[in-house]
Amino acid sequence: MKKNLLWSLAALFVTAALSMGFASCSDDDDDDNPFVGTWESEEFLGSYFNFLSYQFKADGTYILEKEQGKTTKALAIGKWRRFGTYKVSGNKLTLKENREFEQYDEKEGKWVSFERPYDDPPYVYYFKIEENTMYWYIEADVEMTSPYDVFKKK
Repeated sequence: MKKNLLWSLAALFVTAALSMGFASCSDDDDDDNPFVGTWESEEFLGSYFNFLSYQFKADGTYILEKEQGKTTKALAIGKWRRFGTYKVSGNKLTLKENREFEQYDEKEGKWVSFERPYDDPPYVYYFKIEENTMYWYIEADVEMTSPYDVFKKK
């Protein structure tokens, strides 16, 4: 009987230890990476606009949604999605797009996949984050004097 009690206590101890181990393996790491989440930007180019939305994931991948239009989002003339990986080193952000992308087909009401026949070189930006605003600077602007783009965290 003592042997059964000893085995039962050992099994209970192992079960409790494993339960604590699994409970401590949650996805709290996202809080450590300020990029994780969705960042949005609008830029106006004369009578056209670009609406950009970057969804940065904790696994180092991202989805870029781009919508171009005339004057307002309501008059959009094109929507695209691009996929890739990102790397952060200090205040330097490197984006590497995959070959595949999607374009929204307004007539069909769905996303259509395409693949480019070439690889783009990585895009490199310097950045700074202030609260829920991220500023991107082109690689040549090491002094970070004039933002290339400004994003708000959604």
